[in-house]
Amino acid sequence: MKNSTKAILAKRVLHDVSAQDYIDWAVDMLVKGDDSPSLRILAGLDQHNSFLEVESYFLRSIEELNIKKKVDKKIVIQDYAYEIAQQVINGQFASLQLAVRALSRIWRCWDNYARYDEELFYGLDMDGLETWSELEYDLDSLLTNEFSYYYPFVTLENFDTIVKQETEKFTAKIASYNI
Repeated sequence: MKNSTKAILAKRVLHDVSAQDYIDWAVDMLVKGDDSPSLRILAGLDQHNSFLEVESYFLRSIEELNIKKKVDKKIVIQDYAYEIAQQVINGQFASLQLAVRALSRIWRCWDNYARYDEELFYGLDMDGLETWSELEYDLDSLLTNEFSYYYPFVTLENFDTIVKQETEKFTAKIASYNI
């Protein structure tokens, strides 16, 4: 689920959350049957409201819903990446190229912010996520130059197969961490 609580919490950790993400999360939560005064207000806001206002309603909503907001940053990132990978395995992505881009974005955000956040930097094995950045790079290269850098055997014709294989490896690795 694109707007799952895991996704929103991970995006907050990665400094990659938008006002629209919060609003979409609130709508999904209401549809799912969760309810609180702040959640209703948040769902009624739009992206033109200030980010700080939207975020304040998000924070109130998770408090009213008794959702734990102080989380282990490493675990929330792994959970989010695992959730996306599971969606790939279950065929829930319209395009595997989009899935690769989503997982690569997690890697890029982590890579950008981990060096400034000791809690994120130490103790998190992100090797599995770097794969997605490499696949995204190769995809872009294939779409423009017709050759790849990291996966010399990948082509546009077998890209989806490679993504599925890498997803299986990735989920097995994350599952071994006892998520």
